[in-house]
Amino acid sequence: MTPGDPQRLTSTEPGNPVAHSDRDWRAGDLDLLIALAKGSTRRDAARSAGVSERTAHRRLAEPGFRTQLDTLRQRMLTARIQH
Repeated sequence: MTPGDPQRLTSTEPGNPVAHSDRDWRAGDLDLLIALAKGSTRRDAARSAGVSERTAHRRLAEPGFRTQLDTLRQRMLTARIQH
């Protein structure tokens, strides 16, 4: 994996477009973001992140989470185009 690989993102990694303090992250958020950004269904993303489908639905209803998801999708697309 390369330093910019979305699978390696941590909540505090410098330059991470979805970074924020650890106290803002809830269990499974980063895994949920990555799974959704990769195109998983809400159900499959929730399962792989270890959260309920309802939790995934609630996160997707949060504007900040949606912004993070959009940012991560754009980052993944840009990285894919550049390679």
